Amino acid sequence: MDPAVTCCFSGHRPVRLPWGRNEADPRCLALKARLDQALEEAHRQGFRHFLCGMAQGADLYFCQAVLDLRQRHPEVTLEAAIPFAGQADHWSAADQRRQNGRDGQNDHQLHQRKAFLFVFYIFIVLHHRCSRQMLPSFLR
Repeated sequence: MDPAVTCCFSGHRPVRLPWGRNEADPRCLALKARLDQALEEAHRQGFRHFLCGMAQGADLYFCQAVLDLRQRHPEVTLEAAIPFAGQADHWSAADQRRQNGRDGQNDHQLHQRKAFLFVFYIFIVLHHRCSRQMLPSFLR
């Protein structure tokens, strides 16, 4: 993984989103459209490898947006950072199908300890060390 061309994402779970699980809500649709725009801009800026936390909510929106981006740009790769085995065991059947369907479309998967360390590192870097000016322009 080349950090110069890698973009990582982890976002809110449905309980923290104002629309909850209602993906037909106009705010959710607007967020998904914005994700598509941000990913297209990231690609334009040279990002080719994307890592996703694969949790319910915004992570899976991002994952789907990257898969859509890959339809337009086949050189794009997607890596799933699965935090632990059985992550989706207590999810609804629909959400399990959704995640499992995307698992087969990922180019790589990070599992358990490596994924936890990766997510922890990203949290520390993005939330405690980076100023907005250090972020790529498509994330500002």
